Amino acid sequence: MIHPLQLSAGPRPEARVRVGLLGMYASANLGDTAIQMAVMQALTARRPELEFIGLCTAPEDAVRTFGIRARHLSCEHGMLVPHVNGSVQAVPAAADAGITFDRLPAPVARCLSAWRIHRQMRELDMLLVSGSGQIDDFWGGPWEQPFRLLAWTAAAQRQHKPAAVFGVGVDQLLTRLGTAFCKQALQRAQMRVLRDAGSLDALRAMGLQADIDVCPDPAFHLQPPPAHAASGRFAVISPIARNAWPGGIEPYEAYLAALAAAADHLQRQSVEVRFVCSQTRMDPPIIDRVKERMKGDVAATRVMDARTVDEYMHEVADALVVVGSRLHAVILALVAGAPVVAVSYARKVQRQMLDIGLGDYLLDMHDVQAEHLQARIDRALHEQDALRAHIRYKTAEFRAQLDLRFDRLAALIPAAGR
Repeated sequence: MIHPLQLSAGPRPEARVRVGLLGMYASANLGDTAIQMAVMQALTARRPELEFIGLCTAPEDAVRTFGIRARHLSCEHGMLVPHVNGSVQAVPAAADAGITFDRLPAPVARCLSAWRIHRQMRELDMLLVSGSGQIDDFWGGPWEQPFRLLAWTAAAQRQHKPAAVFGVGVDQLLTRLGTAFCKQALQRAQMRVLRDAGSLDALRAMGLQADIDVCPDPAFHLQPPPAHAASGRFAVISPIARNAWPGGIEPYEAYLAALAAAADHLQRQSVEVRFVCSQTRMDPPIIDRVKERMKGDVAATRVMDARTVDEYMHEVADALVVVGSRLHAVILALVAGAPVVAVSYARKVQRQMLDIGLGDYLLDMHDVQAEHLQARIDRALHEQDALRAHIRYKTAEFRAQLDLRFDRLAALIPAAGR
């Protein structure tokens, strides 16, 4: 894995400013990794004295992926640090060691978690809630992510330390309590930047009246991979696992059938079909389910094992078209310059395609029909040059917009020694 902080040139200053990087990121989801890479690279270029501390759901993974210190965002365990030999070393919590949260009554566990979060915030100079759909109670209910967002931003506010919410989206808020927790957390931040206008509309509908900015997803700040010789005429299909969306079984089966028919359609045009996943744990098993429904030459298809952001972009950059459903399967393909047909499973994917001006290449996963998908693919194959030129223009525009927001974010971070 690439350690973003190792990419900055020049000597590292001795004085450090510690920024807690809060998110639900893990390397199995290349979109999560791409966001944090982009944020850390952009801020380190502006403020070389920064040290990022991971506050996430997979701290060991964060240590290995980014080469930073990390701990679970609930603060239920001690800090993990990178070791010189590439391993991960644990630093036990100084207090209440040995207490097992799952053996405590829920209210007691939450109070203890909030106290630990407050104590950990003392070791930080700033809180940065960075990227992805963190305004969400679909996974675990209101006492998971919404509660933790509020606990961290409230701790920062009590200690008079800045908190920023940057590049974050609204996924699903299904409970009143989860909505209330998230609203209170956002109100405590000094900077709020959302990744799409749909998230802004959702928060306004919930009654949040604070100043909110909107800019492209932080992953658009990454640079495309270097040009290389194309390896033949090929298209990429990037499926999504069913448990990533709340739809029913029948629409999902129709989605798999449409992808299989698209693969057959591409083969009839002498286009090689390759499968590349942006979620490397959940999605690869779905490839076999698509192949089972194909009527063409299954043996002629290829599965490309992309384990990093750079590898994914390298695999899709020269594709005639990328058929994707996950948000960052789409975004990283666009960053790489590839034409995209999106079969959207959620509002955020639809919004992204509309924002980049590719609404004509968008389908709804809930009622996708094979013939409509094939028609979008044919149009992308026919309009290659125009699509690539449009994507280059729009992604450059998105990077410029992000540069302005990164400038503002860097200015909010306290100076060393304050």
